[in-house]
Amino acid sequence: MTDLNHLIAVLKLYTEHNPVTSSSLEQKFEVTGAELRSYIRKLRRAGHPIANSPFGYYYAKS
Repeated sequence: MTDLNHLIAVLKLYTEHNPVTSSSLEQKFEVTGAELRSYIRKLRRAGHPIANSPFGYYYAKS
């Protein structure tokens, strides 16, 4: 299982103008695309403002 706190910390390094690709996160955390999307859903349900664009994921600033 991926450490969700580590995933949050990594996502906070990226912005709307500089998102991180799904494939980069998959490699970094050694997970599949489906697993990554599941973790992202869990974080969103917990209230984390994780956004995505056609170019990747980022932690949206409120």
